[in-house]
This record gives sequence, structure tokens and C-alpha cells, in this order.
Amino acid sequence: GLLIIDEASMLDIELTSKLLAAVPNGMKVIIVGDSDQLPSVGPGNVLEDLVSSGDITHIELEVIYRQGRGSSITELATHIKNGELPTDFLENQPDRSSFMVNSEQASQAIEQVVALAIKKGYTQDDLQILTPMYKTSAGVIALNQMAQKLFNPLKSNQKSLQFGMTIFRKGDKVLQLENDSERDVYNGDMGKIIAVQYKSDIGNDDNEDRLIIDFDGKELAYPKKNLNQLSLAYATTVHKAQGNEFQLVIMVLTNHFGLMLNRNLLYTGITRAKEALILVGEYTAFERASRTLVPKRFTFLQQRLSHSKTEVNEHDSSDESETIPEKTPHLTTTMVISSAVNPMIGMENITPYDFM
Repeated sequence: GLLIIDEASMLDIELTSKLLAAVPNGMKVIIVGDSDQLPSVGPGNVLEDLVSSGDITHIELEVIYRQGRGSSITELATHIKNGELPTDFLENQPDRSSFMVNSEQASQAIEQVVALAIKKGYTQDDLQILTPMYKTSAGVIALNQMAQKLFNPLKSNQKSLQFGMTIFRKGDKVLQLENDSERDVYNGDMGKIIAVQYKSDIGNDDNEDRLIIDFDGKELAYPKKNLNQLSLAYATTVHKAQGNEFQLVIMVLTNHFGLMLNRNLLYTGITRAKEALILVGEYTAFERASRTLVPKRFTFLQQRLSHSKTEVNEHDSSDESETIPEKTPHLTTTMVISSAVNPMIGMENITPYDFM
């Protein structure tokens, strides 16, 4: 059998350990990902460690399919990977534009850009606003409220449900915030509200106010008590958008985002754009992000892989009665189960918050 794991930069060490332990003996595993994107929220740096170890066969793909040939988005991504902004960063391109404003003006600039995009025919499914944080005037919460008014303005007699500071209406674009394997919906999945049902409505068998969400053809009910699993999704953090792609991406960076500004975040954000990219914010923030690497993670996975390889080679050389063809070492289920490689080595008493 063959198992293909995509978006592997999002794998933390614990999930990888459980995943490989569940792989049957004899099954081949292909891991696909981009180590230049944001690392996992949880501990570890699995993809980067596997590639950098030199002990795992890997191939680097050079042809980019998300953006077309000659895309300035691709060129921008290459420059950012090299820790710099291109000399034409502030020049408008057919598929890329920049609007440099100060942090206080950023949300207003984004509002103008979104309004213009709507006039040009972009829908809420085509367009995605990306920002590093939830708070501030250019954060997820404020930008979602702004975009909701543009994409789905309040109509007279329109049903709605309020949860905390968020008002959900029919037609809203929403984001699943946690994994729910029983209903086959997961953290980062995007859907659309197709109905708002009150407790007294005919056909509402939950006996409380609820939303009906369409996730790519799959309709799920969310009673009001479960609305903490949802947020509006016109704007999301770059982390939440990882693994997705959109026709038009509007990405905002200002110096107010401080320690969140790094190369991996900027690279991940801009590469979500399939056809068009609009950058809003402060030039110095984009420049700082391009030059700043994420803090190094000390995981010891590379060392453990090299150690296990040495042990295997010594065992092979000591057996003179049997000649075994030399093979390129691979990370196998057996290595994990037998504890030849302990993915959690050095990670005791460490939580995901130590890496945020």
C-alpha cells in the first residue's frame, strides 16, 4: 500500500509519532510539504528535520502549479525565501499590487480594496483576507466585522444568531475552529451558513436556536451552545489559511504585529494566492518579516535519525554470514514502534505555547 501525507509542514512531533505507529508494515509513505511555510503549532519541526537530516530520501519539486508561468507572485515568494524583498515590491504588477499605509489606516485601506474587488465580481469564496493576529484594528475580529458588512449586509427581518461578539447570518462564510472526526469536519475547514433556525421553527429537532452550515456539500447543524466551534471566515490568520488557496488574497502586515513578523508567515500568506495578491500595510513590516526567521526549534530528531542509521549499519556489518544490499535509509513504522527513533525525545514538559 501507499500513504501520501500532504501539507507536512503542519505536522507536529506527537501527531507524526501516532501516524507512523498506525501505518502497517510494508506500506510506503510519501511525505509532501514545503518546509519554508509556517511550522506546526504543536512542538517539533518534523518536515524540516527529515529533509535536513540527509538520512531520508527527498526530492525538491521545481515547477510551481498554483500560479501560472511568469507570475510575479512566484517571483516574490522566491525573493522572500532568500530573505529579501524584490526591488519592484512597491510597483504594481498584473497579478500583484501594494498599498503601503500606516497601521491606523490599514483597516480602512482593506475596506476600500474589498469594496473594489466586489465591484469587479469577486465573491466571498474567491477572496480571502489574511492577517497575523486576532486583535488590533487590522486583526481577524475587526476585519471580519468589516467584510461581513460588505459581503453580507444586514437585511430587514433577516434571522441571525449572536454568540459573544459575533453575529452569524445566513450567507456568512464561516470557519471550523476544532476537529470533529465524528462529523468529518476539521480545524480550518470553511463553509457557508445556509439557514438560521430558531427554537420554535418547524423542522428544528435540536429544540434550540441553531445554524445549518454547508461544508462543500455536507450540511451540518450547530446548536447555539456549539457556536464556539465557529468563527466568521472573511478574514483569518495565516495559520488558519495554511493548506488552502484562494483566487485573490489580501494580506496585511503592520509593525503592530511585532514578534509575529517572520519570513515563514509572509511566505505562507502570499503563496495562498492563486491569481492575484494585494499587500496592505507598512513597508518596514514586510521588510522585517522577509529578513526574520522563525525561532529555531531544538528537537533532536535529526540526531536520533543519524544515531539509528549508525546502529543499523553496525548491525549489518557484524553479520558476515549474510550479505544485504545497501539501501537508502527510510523512516519506517518499525523504527518508531521499536523506539529506535523516539519522536518525543527532548520534548518533555514542553507545550505548544512555548513555540508561539
